[in-house]
Formats: sequence, structure tokens, C-alpha cells
Amino acid sequence: MVNPWLKIVLFCAVGFVAWGKNLHIDRERFAVNDSGYCEKVTLENRSGKILRWCLRDFVVKAKPIAIWGAKFIPDTKGFAVVGERWSAIIAPKKSISFGYCVESKGFVKGENRGVPIDKKGLFGDFATGFGGAYAFDFQGEDGNSVWVDSVDLVFDKDIKESEHYNIIERFDSEAFENLQSYLSHAKYLVYWMGRRWNESWFNQEKIQRAMDRGYIPVFLYWYFGDELDDIPSDSELETYYENCKRVGGFLQKLHGTKLFIMEPEFNKKKIVHNEKSQHTFARIISKAIDIIRNRSSQTLFSLCMMDTGNRNANKSYEKCGYANCALGDKSRWAESEIIYNDLKNKIDFISFQEMVGQFSRDPQDPGTWERAKPKGYTNEEVGIDYLARRVLNLTKFLHEKYAKPIFLPYIAVASATWNDINKNSKIDMGEIDEEGWEDKVVQTYRELRELEGELKRNGMFGYATMALFDHPRHDYGGYQFFMQNEYHLGIIKSGAEDEIDAHIFGDIAPKGEVLEALFGR
Repeated sequence: MVNPWLKIVLFCAVGFVAWGKNLHIDRERFAVNDSGYCEKVTLENRSGKILRWCLRDFVVKAKPIAIWGAKFIPDTKGFAVVGERWSAIIAPKKSISFGYCVESKGFVKGENRGVPIDKKGLFGDFATGFGGAYAFDFQGEDGNSVWVDSVDLVFDKDIKESEHYNIIERFDSEAFENLQSYLSHAKYLVYWMGRRWNESWFNQEKIQRAMDRGYIPVFLYWYFGDELDDIPSDSELETYYENCKRVGGFLQKLHGTKLFIMEPEFNKKKIVHNEKSQHTFARIISKAIDIIRNRSSQTLFSLCMMDTGNRNANKSYEKCGYANCALGDKSRWAESEIIYNDLKNKIDFISFQEMVGQFSRDPQDPGTWERAKPKGYTNEEVGIDYLARRVLNLTKFLHEKYAKPIFLPYIAVASATWNDINKNSKIDMGEIDEEGWEDKVVQTYRELRELEGELKRNGMFGYATMALFDHPRHDYGGYQFFMQNEYHLGIIKSGAEDEIDAHIFGDIAPKGEVLEALFGR
């Protein structure tokens, strides 16, 4: 009986392409320490034809404990390496990557194939990112939606000539290429996973491609979300933990470091209002982290608090702890202290979010879903001119209290303003200025960039925008805390009309110089 592995190797030798003038190989080591290393191997097809590849006599100096993107078959002088289903063929002028780690007690092992987490490198760096969705829906010329995912926005070549992009209504190729030139400098790609998330929403191969090039996916697990108004029941928790198992199985398929953030928009009153509920909630999150981590040990975890404190620059309450409350509110920031202390050995970093608008529902009298009651603010009342400094103060507060790295997974400054011209406490036609706060959007990100050194000293390793694009129907028919400003949470706008159009149009444009402030190098 012939050894089946030998058949594959012989076929590899005669039927596949080895490296040479058409196939260029580049080997890059990372996570190097005294006891081992990992290596990323990039294969570039420099020919004008499709290549099906194989590597003969591929030498590895120690036993591989982790392999991703390829199959290693023992050979006479090392290994024969062949691609997985999705990486076995390389298109002309394109490249693919695979990788491996050698046996070492210093590396993480488990079902995740042992890829190490370089915490020192990750947390010692400082970078920005963007979010909103895995894929963005644009209006097609034929009336159908055209989906463009975040990875394509970063990597796609020749956008101007692409048939996929050219069917977008009002497609502006130069605007897309300009956007891509900035997004390529990002590091974090932020994706939301709600209670009813589906694995089919995410293209695993594309996310892996981005990870292989140094980008880090950030998953915001918004399972309980707005429904987290009390401790979940036993039956609700049983369903929750089953969902966590699914999440862990999905993350396991992505080889490399992922950031996973439990319950963004956390800080619900009935959870933090007494010690018992805080300890109970901490145990729930602790178990959920264990379930996911046991299936994907390449994942770093956090619990995301909301910055919901007083923001009024004209107030100087002692409990705020600063010269004015726009600079911070230490009393509110400390509300969930018990939970974070209980989870101190389970979470890898601390995260918080920022969402600010010149108008929103009235927090004291929000009204109903159908009849929301608006409230407008002056710049001083909402403290917009102090937002960047407030972020700096919060990072310092959290780092000193919990001694953990800090991440801001999403920040949004809504760019529209409302002027109640007829003083009837309703948002009427002509009262919204869609560009009223665009200068505040740019100002905030520019000041954060100027504070980068201080933020890094406070333990912060990065932040990301909540939404890349304004969407004409964001949370349409939902609670919409920011009311009409829900349609202006992104950093890129288009000609789509709020509530009327269903998708984004292709005549995109950044809000002022926001791209340079966020991603410029």
C-alpha cells in the first residue's frame, strides 16, 4: 500500500509550482524569544498567470505546534507545504500568507493552534481604527444594495476600474481611493456582534488576510445591550452561555490576536446600584470569558464601561474631581469599581466608550419610541471643547485604579446641530444643520492626536471611531437616543438623505480634515 502522504508530495513535485522566478517567497519571524519563534511566510505570484503552489523541502528548525493557512507534510529534508482550500491558488500579481510557530513552552497552546499573543508589543504601541460594521451597504444603480466590507476598503486595488464599485450610485472613485489611502494606516477593525449574530456575516478569509498583515479585529459583543436592565434570569443565562460557545468556536478559526469586548455600553443602573448585583454580574461575565477563552486562547478580553458622567463646563461639583465637570466625573467613573476589581484577573485591558451630540433625547424625559422628546445643549453644557482632555483624564483614572492597559473601542461625535427656532420643543423642518458640528468632530480627533504621547503614558494603546460612514437609516424605527443625529455619527458623509434613502450613496466625503486627524502619518 502506498503512503497517502507520499502521493501528495509526489503530486506536489510534478504538478505544482515550486518557488522560483514566478513565485517569490518572503519569511518574516515574529514573537521571537529565547525558547522559540513564529514565522509568517508570504508567497507572491510575480507572473501573469494563475499559480497553484507547493513548497518542497521547507526547513523548520523545531517541531511546529501551530500552523495556519497551509498544510505541512513530512518530507525528506523537512516538509512539503501545500495551501488550504482558500490559499492553494494565487492570482497573477497577488500574494497569500501562511504561518507557523515552533514548539516552545513560552507560547500559548490549545485549540487555537498555539499562535502567541505579543501583549508587550500590542499594549506598548498606539494606533487608531474604525468600525460601524463588517460590511457597508451602498445604493446600487440598479436599486439593489452593493456591499463593501472593511477589509476591501483597506486592501482593494484599482478601485477606479472595479466593476463592483462602479455600480454604486454616484460612485466617486477618487474619494474612495483617498479614503483607502488613510484607512491603510489604521490598525483596529471593529465589528459588532449582537445577540442574534451569525457567522455568515463575517468573511473569515478576508479578516484573516487583514490579520496576517498586522491588522487586529476588535469584536464588540453586545449580547444584552439595552435589555440589560437587571440581572438576567437562569434561563436567559443558559442561552447566553450557549451563545458564548458559538462565539468561541468562531474566534478559534481566526489565527492571531483578537480583542473581544464584553457588553459595550455597560453601566446599567440596576447592575451597579449595589454590591450584591455587581458581584453577581462579575461572576456572569467571568464565566462567559472562560467559555470563550477555552475555545480561543488567542483572544484578549475587556468589559466596556460608558462615560455617562456630568459634562457641563459650567459646573464644578466636588464629586466630579476636576476644575469643571466637562473634564471628568470621578464619582460616575467609579460606580462599577466592584465589578472591575472582581474581574481584574480575567480581563486583559480596560475599555470605555464616548458618544456625544449637541442634541439627543432628554435624559430626564426621553418620551416614547414614537414620540421622542428632544433636548439641545450649548457647547458648554455638553462640554464638547473639553472632550479630548476628558478622555485623557479618564485614561489616567482607569489606569491608576486598575493598573491595566486602556482602549477606547468606539468614539462618536455626532456632527449635526439643532436650533429650536420656534421654541416649541420639537424638531421641525429646517431646524437641523447637518454640518453644524463638523468642526467639533475634526477638533476632537485633532486634539486626541496632539495628546497621543500623554494618552500612551496613561496606558492607552489606541482608539477607534464608532462609525465610518453616516447612514441614512441608522437604528431607523428603534430607540434612537440621538434622534436625527443618529444619521450623523460617522466621519464620512454622502449625499444620502436622512430617513428617506435606505443606503449610503457613493459620493462620499470626509468631514473636514478628520481623516488626517485620525489616520494621517
